[in-house]
Amino acid sequence: MSPGWSRTPNTLTGWAYRPDALGICLRHAWDVTGLPLLVTESGIATNDDTLYLKDVPST
Repeated sequence: MSPGWSRTPNTLTGWAYRPDALGICLRHAWDVTGLPLLVTESGIATNDDTLYLKDVPST
C-alpha cells in the first residue's frame, strides 16, 4: 500500500478504487524499462463522476 491510501468503495465491476495505483504502476514500468509511457485513458466504472473528476487535474 502506498502512503495516504485508505479503504474506499469498490467500482461497479468490483475492483478496489485505487487512483494511486496508476502512478505506482507507471513509476515501476519506467524504472524497469526506461521507456516513455503514454496513458490515453484512465477511467473508473462508477455512476458517480465526482470520483473520477476529483482525480483528474483540470485543464
